[in-house]
Amino acid sequence: MTTIYLMRHGLTNNPSQVFYGPEFELAERGRRQAQNLAEEMKRHEIRPAVSRCSPFLRTEETCQIVNRILGCPNARTDERLMEWNVGPWFNKPLKDFHAATKYPETPPRIEDPNVERLEDMAHRIMQVIDEVRQEATGESALLVSHREPLVSAMLKLQDLSWDTIHTVDFHVATVWELTYENNEKLTNIRKAFDHHKDR
Repeated sequence: MTTIYLMRHGLTNNPSQVFYGPEFELAERGRRQAQNLAEEMKRHEIRPAVSRCSPFLRTEETCQIVNRILGCPNARTDERLMEWNVGPWFNKPLKDFHAATKYPETPPRIEDPNVERLEDMAHRIMQVIDEVRQEATGESALLVSHREPLVSAMLKLQDLSWDTIHTVDFHVATVWELTYENNEKLTNIRKAFDHHKDR
């Protein structure tokens, strides 16, 4: 059995409510969330053999905290794990992004050609999942990324509609678990750990 842990970074301060870009760091609360998350994983004797993270600061910081506590190898950054590529909308008000792109709507219809398609976002995350699954055959791997990329991949893996992308319970400081039988067949997707309410 091979297990892939999909982790969303800890809380980031965002008082201006912008679509925050790569330079935003974890809030102090976010650091505590990441630490608590890692300590719970350690109690469950989880020690990923492979870890990768988005090159965004908040995900790198989360991954460093978790890897230190779990005693994992240093993570490799992977551009494919980056936040949803919204191009010129990074660091612009979220309300303006939502108004311009019609996201979130059900079904989501992204009308801005500068914004990455959900299908393309899912594809790049699934590529990384497939690669680390081979690297960590019979063990586990950790991927630290952002909400929409991770959720889009989980929906695609289960052949579910994009209509549910807004309803998936994937808060900050949360981990979902993918279980593969014989390293090939995806047998289970479940939420494993959630520390988003930690103060």
